Amino acid sequence: MKKNIRQAFGERLRALRQEMGISQEAFANQTGIARSYMSKLEVGEANPSLDAIQQLADAFGVRVEELFRADKVSKVVKQTTLIPYAGDGTHFDAVSCRSPEGFYKVGDTDELESFSNYDEALDYLRRMGTARWMRPNARGNWAPVAATSWREKPKP
Repeated sequence: MKKNIRQAFGERLRALRQEMGISQEAFANQTGIARSYMSKLEVGEANPSLDAIQQLADAFGVRVEELFRADKVSKVVKQTTLIPYAGDGTHFDAVSCRSPEGFYKVGDTDELESFSNYDEALDYLRRMGTARWMRPNARGNWAPVAATSWREKPKP
């Protein structure tokens, strides 16, 4: 039986998201799209608006037409570095979030993971439902913070 366009579109979305190496929940959090809606899109149960299609293309860093192609997704996703931002505007930074011991501590407070490599820590954050990491507060004390959005890495 031939797939309808919504099912083919949903399979493409899932493949692109998996190519990015992030969970459905993390992708939904990064894009501001509800996870339940993202799930319906991926299984072909939702009919996205043109605005939603553009929002998805922007999140994947691709042109809209790439969402409708049937070829392999490898190397289609633009290598845009999205990083998590906290509600106060601070973000997961390679310098300020490195502990005095030389580690990036990420994860839920009761199950922190330590990484010596920034990119590995960032990859871990991408796979979390809500990215959480330790960073120094205004007083210099290390405290947990949670992402409220994902945006492009600031230019140096």
